[in-house]
Amino acid sequence: MAYESTSFPGYDAAFDAKTGPATFGYSSAVILPENGRIVSTSGQVGRVVDGVRVEGDLKEQIDEAFKNVERALMGTSKYSSPEEAWKSVYEVTSYHVGGVAQAYEANSENATKYFGTHRRPAWTAVGVTDLAYEGQLVEIQVKAVAV
Repeated sequence: MAYESTSFPGYDAAFDAKTGPATFGYSSAVILPENGRIVSTSGQVGRVVDGVRVEGDLKEQIDEAFKNVERALMGTSKYSSPEEAWKSVYEVTSYHVGGVAQAYEANSENATKYFGTHRRPAWTAVGVTDLAYEGQLVEIQVKAVAV
């Protein structure tokens, strides 16, 4: 299900090239289709399917959290493929222990991997002091649209 990404004039230019919307892959707003239904995941963490937590490394936890987002989206049975599911994601909220700056590279890599260079969901990244599980460094929640 397609949505329209939009940014107001000058939005991209207000950020530096390393961490800006074009590099990181987000927009200032999105417009959903009239006939779409909202799919909202709970916050996904860096745990593998068997419940074993990914320890320590921030990049590994971010990578696994994105995989779990995909598992959650596909579990809704609303999408015929992972690619279709990721194309439908219009909003991302990510929570990062210790601040957001250290997560830019891993988030950017995953944004490119899952959204490509043409999809730009609205994305809010929040620095927090801690999350639900000991050793947890990231949690990612998404909203998607399905017909």
